[in-house]
Parts: sequence; structure tokens; C-alpha cells
Amino acid sequence: MKSFALLLGVSMAFSAVASFAEDFRTLPPTKTDRIKVTDRVWSKTPGDASVCIWKDDKLAAVSFTIDDNWVSDHAWWDEMGKKYGFRATWFIITANADKTGQSAWDSFQKLKDEGHDLQSHTVSHLNKNYTKGLDGDYGDAIKDIESKIKGAKVICLAYPGGNGREKNNPDIAMKYYYAARGTAGHNNPVGKINYRETNSLSGTIGMEKTFVNRRTGKEGPHWAYVGDTIVPGKPSFRNWVSVHYHGVNTPQKREKAEKEFQFLKEHEKDYWLGLWADVIKYGQERDTAELKVVKNTASEISFTLTDKMVNDIYDYPLTIKICVPSAWGTATAVQNGKPVECRMVEHDGAKYVFVQAVPDRGEVTVSGK
Repeated sequence: MKSFALLLGVSMAFSAVASFAEDFRTLPPTKTDRIKVTDRVWSKTPGDASVCIWKDDKLAAVSFTIDDNWVSDHAWWDEMGKKYGFRATWFIITANADKTGQSAWDSFQKLKDEGHDLQSHTVSHLNKNYTKGLDGDYGDAIKDIESKIKGAKVICLAYPGGNGREKNNPDIAMKYYYAARGTAGHNNPVGKINYRETNSLSGTIGMEKTFVNRRTGKEGPHWAYVGDTIVPGKPSFRNWVSVHYHGVNTPQKREKAEKEFQFLKEHEKDYWLGLWADVIKYGQERDTAELKVVKNTASEISFTLTDKMVNDIYDYPLTIKICVPSAWGTATAVQNGKPVECRMVEHDGAKYVFVQAVPDRGEVTVSGK
């Protein structure tokens, strides 16, 4: 297998960040950045292309997840999603859904049909009376959800009780899943995301600028404030914020959560509100991507895009930004002969196209006139 090189900047001047010798289900943890973390890149040379750190060149990513089923909250979450422009991910305990009867699965099916996502929180939530061990608790949950929900594809796990400690085992989990969510209360550093055990913030905790230390009683800046992810120079700049909820079942809880949605809506130009599974696909594809411009003329720019992830799962489009000739008024794109999403923007006197391309699916040609 060839190694890859990725520079989030000019396409013709790649700089190696890491090398892999195989196609991965899940990237191994790292202590160093897999990618070069930068602000938005705006080259003014026509033909220069880059992989955007997040979809649509957003500065940061945010995902809303809900644990433990909470069927009574389904309608509220769907209402909020439609009002503020996001969809959420439910991590389902399948045995509990079975106990409540077909109505729970019907409610989950409605969420799926509305564009929300359904992933695994195991069969039993590691109940001490469960007799099939971790392999059964992890693996059978996938079968349960995919057999009961039309269109479901389960590739992610939320560890019961938090990160992969105590009863959980990430090595066993990764036999069945492609990423897993823990509950360590921090956002995820964009260049070093641990896809086997991601961080996640409880409820609205990451939306507060300040917090009160439980031990000292003193107020200070919040260590994981989501607003810092779009501020250059902050340690959390460009990070992914995963937020996990349980019941949002009181007026006070709902009011507090809705303030979070309002904040993100006000800053929607900077935040990608992505489904949890989509973010882990985008991140691992981006972290192993190789982008090469193979043609650059006055009317056409072509490139190839590959990655080091297994193709049967990692099929989410990466956003490719290309500086194009100033004479272009419109642009279209095809990948392997099929049309793909393409839009043109202007920035500081130059023109760019944003192309949505899936790695390893063939050459992409952008045409302008």
C-alpha cells in the first residue's frame, strides 16, 4: 500500500503528516496531530485545492446525542431539530426498547425517517444479569437495531457508564464498531481524535463560558466552552464537540438546552451540526486523505481523492475547496462520470468552488464557464 500525504492548504505542495500501510476500520489513537490544523485556507492560485477540515469549510463540528432511549422526549427533539436545523443521534439500549413494546421501535423508526440517526448503547447497558458477555452485549445490539429499523446502519457505540473502563473493553468493541463514544468531559482535539473512545460533554455543560468549581466554590473560565472552538489561538480551536443528553423532561432542562441550539444557530456559518456517525466518517477519511490535482486548465480542474479507510463504510463526502479562474461564472462537477454537489463562492477578490467528493470513488472533474 502506498503511504499518504495530506496538507490542508495548497494541493501541489503536499507535506507528509503520517503514513499508513493498510486500510483501516478505525484509526489507532495518536499523541501527535494526524493533520496540520489551520484556520480556513484561501489560496489565490487557480488550481490549488485542499481538503476542508470540516464539512463545508466550517470551523468546528458539534454533534447532539441522546442515551437510554427516552421515547417521551422524541417529539421534542424532532421539533427542536426542525426549528434549529440539526438532527440528533440516539444510542439505544435495545433490551429496554423491547420491554416497552413495538411503540418504542415505531417511534425510533419515525426519527430515522426524519433524518435522525440510531446507534448502539448495547443490549443490556452491561446489566449484571445479562449472560452473553461483552460480545453479545455489543454485537447483538447491532442485529436488534438493524432488524427492527428500516434503513438503519449501526457502526457506532456509546459505552455504558462512560469511557472504555471497568466493564467496557474497547478492543472487543472495535470488533463490531468503527468508533465509540465515551463521556470524558472535554471536546475532541481535531488532529488527535481518539475514535475508539471519544470525549463527550454532558448536556449543556460545554455551552457555559464559566463554571463554578465544586471543591473551591470559585467561578472561572470553562475548560471546554464550545464558543472557543471557533476562536483562532484558543487551544480548542477547530475541535469537535460531542454532547450527550439523557432525559430533557422538565421545562428548565428544555429551556437550557434550547439556548444551546439558539447559540449554534446564530453561529451556523462556523459550526457543522453533524450526525455522530457522519463526523467520525468525515474525520477518519480526512485524517488519511490524499488529494492530487491532475489537470488544471482555463476551463477544467480535475483531481483524485483517496484515503486509507475501508470503503464499504467510509462513504461520506469530503469537502474539497478549489481556487478557480476569475473568469468562471458558474461551475459543475462530476465524480467518475456522475454529478456531485458543487457550489461557487467569492472571498477577498478570488473565486472558489466547494466540491463534495467521496474518497476512492474515481476522478473528479470541475468545469467552469
